[in-house]
Amino acid sequence: MSPLPTADANHGDLAHDHEALTALQGLLDACKDGTIDRLCDRLGIELLGSFGSAVVAWHANQRGEHDSLGASPHDLDIAVQFAGPLRPLETLDALTALTSYDHIDLAVMNDADPVLRAAGLTGIGLFERERGAWAEAQIQAVAERRDTAWLRHLDLLAMSGRRPSSITEWYADWQGA
Repeated sequence: MSPLPTADANHGDLAHDHEALTALQGLLDACKDGTIDRLCDRLGIELLGSFGSAVVAWHANQRGEHDSLGASPHDLDIAVQFAGPLRPLETLDALTALTSYDHIDLAVMNDADPVLRAAGLTGIGLFERERGAWAEAQIQAVAERRDTAWLRHLDLLAMSGRRPSSITEWYADWQGA
């Protein structure tokens, strides 16, 4: 039995990091030849996209630059929204088979919190069942994250034990956060 690959704490396993970009490129190629369309139709997927460090690195590579954040992708983050019954395991299996890459993190957008929805839907769109659905979902997700920011701030205040004495103090604190 061969040992598991180890990664340098700062740089990761370069071969593994490159695999995430290769897998993303494979998905982009599958969009061009219709493979993604057939997969999404079969699994009842409404929206499919990629986000996270692999997308950042892919964009940097497309510009001929190194990843400006200095982080190499260690996985491929995929956002999925289902039109009907949720089928995350089948989707993960199908994407793993399609890309020959098993470090895929699947984020189901259907019931995701506003922060995850905004992150997941602002990457690269791979599939939309209806024309314009990806852009509409992006706008809604970013607006929901913005509109609920004050609630997350109240949660942080409650967890810290700090209690503003007035709404004015709370609002000033929130605006400064």
